[in-house]
Amino acid sequence: MFEGAREVKYILNVLDLLVDIRRPVPVFCGNQGAIHLASNYVNNSRSKHIKARNMYIRELIKAKETEALYTGTANNTSAIMTKPLALPIFRMQRERLGVTSLHRDDH
Repeated sequence: MFEGAREVKYILNVLDLLVDIRRPVPVFCGNQGAIHLASNYVNNSRSKHIKARNMYIRELIKAKETEALYTGTANNTSAIMTKPLALPIFRMQRERLGVTSLHRDDH
């Protein structure tokens, strides 16, 4: 999520010179724990070692530059690269990427 938020900030800085951009810009993430840590300040023994990059995301969210939104596996196209998927979801994600099967019987 850090990389996505950093890219959003960079693009906002560039495009602000040319056009007015509606904020907050959504950053989609498939990890609800990461979204909760980024969106809510928590100070306890479990969160005391949160890295500076998470603090950066918090600052962007607090400044209303971006917002962290959850996307489930079925809607997360990157899931095909990171986890085993049920065949119907795998086929849908493969189609979204524009990849076709080499087998005739695989639709």
